[in-house]
Amino acid sequence: LAIAVRKMGIEGQATPEGQLTRFRGTPVGKLLDYINSSNRPDVHRLGEILLSMSGTAADALNTSIARIIKMTRADYGTHDISLGLDGGGGITIHCNEESRGNAEKLLNYHCEMRKYSEKADRWYGITLNIKGDPKFMIGLEFPWKMDPILESHAGPFKVRAVTKSLFGPRKIGRNDICPCGSG
Repeated sequence: LAIAVRKMGIEGQATPEGQLTRFRGTPVGKLLDYINSSNRPDVHRLGEILLSMSGTAADALNTSIARIIKMTRADYGTHDISLGLDGGGGITIHCNEESRGNAEKLLNYHCEMRKYSEKADRWYGITLNIKGDPKFMIGLEFPWKMDPILESHAGPFKVRAVTKSLFGPRKIGRNDICPCGSG
């Protein structure tokens, strides 16, 4: 409703108290501001996912994003996190100082390989600059299907586990892979 108030001029509160105000000025807040300014449906679906997160999950995402920003500031490399979504799919967030063209290629490849290796129908990607400002976002939303070429490249992405713990409680079993991504 708040988006309709801001974008369509419908009567009501443009920014109600909640996730939009709680994270103002934080990495998640910057993502929400960027999403709010976009007209792309895939970006808005990502926004709905972020807004549906619990406060604890949003705090953990904030901490994770701040960590990769700090790492990129230290070495000017590309650092990333990948998170699984309830119901399948996920989000990959890159932080780097690459040119837009190079950053897009890196993010698109990473998201495509994550989506493929997780056998997901949707995967979202975000690239941040060294200040934590979003450069761009992508949404890959199409059914998964076996692809011999992608399969030949997917090995490293199958080894690195996707963190699923940010998007809901999950009991970790005795023989489960560690959710921190260490394997």
